Amino acid sequence: MAEENPFIALLATEEPEEEENPFMALLATEEPEEEEDEQGVIESIARGGGAGLVDIFKGISELGAAGLEYGDLIEDGNQQKVTQFFDQFKESAGLMPERTAGKITQTIVNYGAPGLGVFSWLSKARRAGQAVKKGEDFGGARSLFGKSAEAFGRTKVGRAATGTRTALAGSTALGTGVADILVSPSDMTTLADSWDAMPDFLRTGRRRWVGW
Repeated sequence: MAEENPFIALLATEEPEEEENPFMALLATEEPEEEEDEQGVIESIARGGGAGLVDIFKGISELGAAGLEYGDLIEDGNQQKVTQFFDQFKESAGLMPERTAGKITQTIVNYGAPGLGVFSWLSKARRAGQAVKKGEDFGGARSLFGKSAEAFGRTKVGRAATGTRTALAGSTALGTGVADILVSPSDMTTLADSWDAMPDFLRTGRRRWVGW
C-alpha cells in the first residue's frame, strides 16, 4: 500500500481566513443622519418680537376674563380658554422662539412696549405742566392718548407727579408696574416680581423669569 504523500495533506488544508480590516468596518457604517438646522438667531429674535406683542393682548384678555369670572358674568374656566387660544395662535403662526435670544426678545417686548407708552404719556404730561407753570400755551394733541396726558399734566396732581426728574422717574416706575400687570400673561413674571425696587402691592408672586 502506497504511503500517503504528506505534501498533499498540506495542500488540502483550508487557507486561514483573512483578518477583517478595522478601517473597512468604519467605512461600512452608515453615515449618521444630519440634525435638523437649529433656528437661526435672527429668526428666533423675530419670532420672539412677534410673540411678545401677542403676549400683550394675551395678558389683557386674561385679565378681562378673570374679572368677568370674578363677577360671575361668565363661567369659570374661560380664562384658561383664553390662554389656550393665544398659545395655539402663537404655535400656528410660528411665533415660538427656541433660542435664548428670541426668548429674551419676547420678554423685552412684553415689558418694554407698555413701559415706553407710560414714559411717553408722562413726558407729554410734564411738558403740559411746565407750560402751565410758565404761563405758556401748550396743547394741540390730536389723539386721545395725547389729550389725556396734557389734561393730567395741567392738574396739581400731574404737576406734582412729573414736576421734577425724581418725581417723573417714580411715576414712570409706578405706571410701568401697573401697565405690566395689565399686559403680562399668566405664565410670565412681572417686573415687580423680578425687580425688588418695585412696590410690594404690584407683586403677583410669579418669580420665574421666562426664557432664563
